[in-house]
Amino acid sequence: MSLAGLRSLTAPPSAAHSHQRAPFRRRVWIAAIELALTTAAILVYFLARGAHPDDVPSSVRRALDIVNFEKSLGIFREQDVQAWFLRWPAVIHFANAFYVWGMYPLMAVVAFWVAATNLPYFRFLRNVMLVSAVMGLVGYWLLPTAPPRLLGLHGHEFGFVDTVHGSSRDLQPAPFLNEYAAIPSFHFAWVLLASVALWANTRSLPVKALAVLVSVLMAWAVVVTGNHFFVDMVLGLAVVAVAWVITRLAYLVPWGRLPGVGPVRRQLAAPIPADDGRRR
Repeated sequence: MSLAGLRSLTAPPSAAHSHQRAPFRRRVWIAAIELALTTAAILVYFLARGAHPDDVPSSVRRALDIVNFEKSLGIFREQDVQAWFLRWPAVIHFANAFYVWGMYPLMAVVAFWVAATNLPYFRFLRNVMLVSAVMGLVGYWLLPTAPPRLLGLHGHEFGFVDTVHGSSRDLQPAPFLNEYAAIPSFHFAWVLLASVALWANTRSLPVKALAVLVSVLMAWAVVVTGNHFFVDMVLGLAVVAVAWVITRLAYLVPWGRLPGVGPVRRQLAAPIPADDGRRR
């Protein structure tokens, strides 16, 4: 594949300036609707993820395979990282808080802002996330994997401490809960996707720095809290990368030439009228 072809697969669609010229209140209203629809889709994802019955033996065995794989590469250092930070309770409290509140609340804020300022870009990244969610569900159902924090509970003591959950399993509603869904790690990969959205839609250097910082902090938090191996994060990134290419390919399909699709697509893609200054 040529360099130009590779760029066409990895570049998001260009933004429509008509949305940026629309009245602010209308942009906010559209962003709220888009975010509500996206939230509904994510709730379906959570329900599907939580519906899988626990397969503890396979999940633990798969986690041990990851441990052995990382040992073979010389990168099984997650427990060492966690043990080093466990000396400072305040740091662990921060890691716990960031793990819990640094994902979906952060994603919601970034999503609303991008939807209100650059709707085509939001829709593209939203679709990337939804495609990756479907791929993730396949992984959770076919390859359930225990997180590091649960290995000791099943007789494999590597020294990991469950800093977030402790003795409680109810941070999520019961229908959403799946404790053996460590692969892929969307906690990291989706935060990175939000960071990409933040980076690409601002010229502010402090905001760009914040975009990098939140991804670095999440990568640190998922390890320090005992929720993921390094491999989990790499697989999460791989899933999102494949989802990005699949979504981009879908954007490159000439849907308008397909019978019956063109008029519908033109209607959906119709520009948002700019404010003409008249009050209605």
